[in-house]
Amino acid sequence: MTAEAFFDTNVVVHAFITAEKRSAVAASILADGGVVNVQVSNEFVNVARRKDRLSWADIRESLAVLRTSRGEPRPLTAAIHAAGIAIAERHHYRLYEALIIAAAVDAGLGSGLFPASNP
Repeated sequence: MTAEAFFDTNVVVHAFITAEKRSAVAASILADGGVVNVQVSNEFVNVARRKDRLSWADIRESLAVLRTSRGEPRPLTAAIHAAGIAIAERHHYRLYEALIIAAAVDAGLGSGLFPASNP
């Protein structure tokens, strides 16, 4: 049985914004199923506006498609935030990557990422 995927922002950005070879691969990966969280949605909006200058209407449409295909994004809670800080400190990840890892672990999708003694 294959575990469900927890998507990083890059997959969502490539699936909805960029028009290159990776775009089709990213869209295919999203279509296979998986989970996003609110932070990934926020980072997508930031990249879409700042880097790619998408309109708010296009961003809302992309987020609606993402919610329709992947369901509501998982929340970013205070507990996930605290776990992300601990992961960043212990494993030397940047905070935002550590928060995504913590959210994946919280969703039950990252159990093999760390030994049992580490979050």
